[in-house]
Amino acid sequence: MKLAFVRSGSRGNATLVLSDNAFIQIDMGTTFKVLKEGLEAIGKQAEDLQGVFLTHNHTDHIKSIHMMKKYCDVYASLETYKEADKALFPGVGEEIGDLLIFPFSVSHDAPDPLNFVIFEGEKKYVHVTDTGYLDESLFPLLENADYYLMEFNHDVTMEIASRRPLYLKKRIMGDLGHLSNVDASYNLTRLIGPATKGIYLGHLSDECNTHEVAMETLYRVFEEEKVSLEGIEVLCTSQSEVVLGGER
Repeated sequence: MKLAFVRSGSRGNATLVLSDNAFIQIDMGTTFKVLKEGLEAIGKQAEDLQGVFLTHNHTDHIKSIHMMKKYCDVYASLETYKEADKALFPGVGEEIGDLLIFPFSVSHDAPDPLNFVIFEGEKKYVHVTDTGYLDESLFPLLENADYYLMEFNHDVTMEIASRRPLYLKKRIMGDLGHLSNVDASYNLTRLIGPATKGIYLGHLSDECNTHEVAMETLYRVFEEEKVSLEGIEVLCTSQSEVVLGGER
């Protein structure tokens, strides 16, 4: 399974997932020009896509979805995108080639937001973004994946000290907002397992986070919890360039 995090963050999100005989995309919050950067990085074209799966209806995730309908089917909950070719429902998987795309509900201030677990045989990729928290009932589904995209949106201290209005700080740090570095790190200490080969830090805030702060928090929490990251690739995704993950 190959992964290309075309962009990840409030300026736009798009992720490409490539297996032996399937090729899908998660979200289309970038321009088509930016998407082409990701496609070219893995030697593919938009015509090769077999489906675009949407997490929720915020602009940074669906901004250019209308441009993709001429290339492939769009999968989404109907509250996310009423013009979806195929409706998604939590707990009901969709098969494309050798991939099983399994949507699950998360906690975000959008109608019927979803995230995904993608199975390729015994391999598993977990895509978690834009959620205020992870319900423990999800842990059996998410544990011991080969690869994780986990939201590391903000550093709490930086968020509180920022010049953002109070209502926005409360939204971001609330149950319907975004995962902080600390919360994401603790979640991962409980989720990773012997199969885990890659952790990719996603949706980092430009204003209230940095790659260095997010990575330092992850390593500190893992050390505190006495969980090893040995043999696991750890990378930050980006709002300005393509980051490759998975098998290479």
